[in-house]
Amino acid sequence: MYCLSLLGVVWILYSAIIVVQYMNLQREIYRQQVLNIRIALCLPLYSLIFYLSLYFPDASEFLHVVIVIVEGITLATFFSLLVENVGGSTRTLFYLNETGGNKSKACKCLYPEDVSLYYQGLIFRLYHCILTRTIVAIVCAVLISLNLIITRIMSTIFNVLSTLILLSAVFWLINLCKYFSFIFN
Repeated sequence: MYCLSLLGVVWILYSAIIVVQYMNLQREIYRQQVLNIRIALCLPLYSLIFYLSLYFPDASEFLHVVIVIVEGITLATFFSLLVENVGGSTRTLFYLNETGGNKSKACKCLYPEDVSLYYQGLIFRLYHCILTRTIVAIVCAVLISLNLIITRIMSTIFNVLSTLILLSAVFWLINLCKYFSFIFN
């Protein structure tokens, strides 16, 4: 009980810090500050959910749904912050087209030659990282609650699918980060 009350106090203090951050936003860099705060908020939320899933193991499958949503939002927010720091989506496509974006790709055979298709593919993967993984996590939680052997096997298959979707989005995002470090160095 002591740990939960300490966790509650830490969470309240962290929430107060976030509120103070939002009160001190500057108009010129408003979007970057909001995206930074969003990313900073996800880590303690992620750790709180993991702690609760350890403290309440029966609810861990249902808490996994929230973890999947937080992961997807974090990746999408990071992508938005990256694009915002480059100068927006138009400027990002300009940089990708200007220098022939395939120079820095880790495995050129896995990504399209056209940089606008690459950009659209990344957005598509991040969208599925949020939406499809959330649906898969909900289905897995329902299957686990049925507590049958076949549903556990199906849940494992769905979790593997969910992990592959996440890895696809992460690899494409890492490739974009690698590309931008190639441009600006």
